[in-house]
Amino acid sequence: MTDDAKAAAKLAVEALEACTPASTNVRAGLDEAAKVLGGSVILVSDGHNCCVVPEFFLRDSGLCSWRAPVHTFGLGSDLDAAAMYHISEAVGGTFSFIEDHAVV
Repeated sequence: MTDDAKAAAKLAVEALEACTPASTNVRAGLDEAAKVLGGSVILVSDGHNCCVVPEFFLRDSGLCSWRAPVHTFGLGSDLDAAAMYHISEAVGGTFSFIEDHAVV
């Protein structure tokens, strides 16, 4: 990336704001990432959301329409690690735990 592109990306990330768990829509975010990136996706979240049922991603359930690996990074002590793990496991990604968001 050019220096200008790096600065623009940093500003975009710094402008992100957390919402209440009831308004989190991980599936919509993953769908958008797939359109933009066309490949594997990194999901950083506490795993709490109302719009994704981890079973949706399970290939054995017959419901899985997701084709790209999702590498999940679970944030914080209130993490729903099971949800994050199941999403990554179902689509061939990895799961990692980040205890302190300041390291990100």
